[in-house]
Amino acid sequence: MANESIPEYQTDVLIVGSGPVGATYARKLVKAGIKVIMTKIPAEHKKNVINFQKNTNAFINVIQGELQKLSIPTNAGVFSDLNPESFVSQTTVLNGQNPNQDPHTNLEAAAATRAVGGMTAHWTCCTPEPLPGVERPDSFSDKEWERLSNEARKFIHTPIDSNGEESCVQVFPRHITALRPPYFSSFSGNYDVSKSFAKLGKMSQDWYDNAIVPDGDPEDGCRPEEAQALRLYLDDKVDVAEAARLVTKPTEFSEDPGDDLPNLWGLLQDALIELPNSQQKVVRLISKIRDLPNFDLDSHDKKRSGPLEDRSSSLWHDLPSFANQWYDGNWWYYQNEWRQKPQLYSSPDKIVEITNLARAEALFAHTDILDDRVRYEGLSRLCDTLEDNKAVIEIEIHAVREWLLHARDILYDMSQTPHMHNRLLSNSDIRDKIAKHEMHVSVKDERDLWQGSGGSSLERWNFWKQRLQELQDDDDQDEETKRAVREALNSMR
Repeated sequence: MANESIPEYQTDVLIVGSGPVGATYARKLVKAGIKVIMTKIPAEHKKNVINFQKNTNAFINVIQGELQKLSIPTNAGVFSDLNPESFVSQTTVLNGQNPNQDPHTNLEAAAATRAVGGMTAHWTCCTPEPLPGVERPDSFSDKEWERLSNEARKFIHTPIDSNGEESCVQVFPRHITALRPPYFSSFSGNYDVSKSFAKLGKMSQDWYDNAIVPDGDPEDGCRPEEAQALRLYLDDKVDVAEAARLVTKPTEFSEDPGDDLPNLWGLLQDALIELPNSQQKVVRLISKIRDLPNFDLDSHDKKRSGPLEDRSSSLWHDLPSFANQWYDGNWWYYQNEWRQKPQLYSSPDKIVEITNLARAEALFAHTDILDDRVRYEGLSRLCDTLEDNKAVIEIEIHAVREWLLHARDILYDMSQTPHMHNRLLSNSDIRDKIAKHEMHVSVKDERDLWQGSGGSSLERWNFWKQRLQELQDDDDQDEETKRAVREALNSMR
């Protein structure tokens, strides 16, 4: 007897499976007015396994395990132990090793995985087009292949800057064009590398990829979800409140949030220094994280370790360990390391890093992220640069300029009222502490140009202004240094 509870469906076409192939046929048939029913077994992808949902970083190994290197150069370090009178057999292509390739132009990390249907190990909504003359089958003409590829991109709504970075994918053929003879004699690709990289802009996919796997080591990187949340925010796809919620969720889901916090803080601190056009937005995001509702670690049965080991500590109030990580990671900046090794810090890239770091500090001064200490660091930066004969002006003046451009009013207000702090010692204070064996004699000449007392004061502020005027009139300074001095001086007036 038939089970009458099972419903019957009438359809013109039944499609079993909803992968790219099935979905494409369904779309075309429905558009033609044909009734279609699709069936599938949902959520059977490896990435949905509970272990990978808890720790998405672990899924990286699954992807890597299914990748095969496209070509492996033979080992040039292997020496034959045959008798010199013996013939040596010619090396052949075996196990992916290609004896005919030039190791100097080989892309050693290039790898691929193969699959038919479904999303295989990892699919990022890309529609890579087989290269003509290299990997494009001859089952269709080039014109037909281009038509089909364009249609596929429209069906999937492939964005040009998707996770697979369509624009970046086009860079590779330019490299292999140089290898065309004799490797790809029929290759006829025409790609514009400069336009491809122009599309990447200041926040390229490469930057976010490196944040996830810095220097090839995923242990030191952030989670992909954290990088994605930051990118959505910096690209104005979500507001700051939503970004704060998204970027902190992986840490809240972690079994040991204290162990994972440094990677999240590292992502945000790297963005502050390496993405200068986004600094104000990143500071707002960190402030919003600080104001998130308290996450009760104990009621969620979370392990306590690191900065969260003490039961009085909590997420996200006071941003546990954020300040320590900032000061520890940038120790060379706070210790004026360039005075011992100026050659390591005088390059344009290093000057930019110092500039960005100082600007981030100045923006922090408007918040409670680093508490009051950062404001005293700002005054201390002026003391170190403008009161010390040993100051490397062409390096340090850029930090002074950023502080005065972005936090001048804060520094001036502090100077109007006397504040004593160990970061504001005068040369006289330093010598007194040396006499009491509280400081080493090696620092006896620091801040020797200022003969007044320590702490903040309008007299000291006016001395800094006078020093900037002297530096502006110094013909021995290069033009870039003079420009920084001029901008700093104009900010003080």
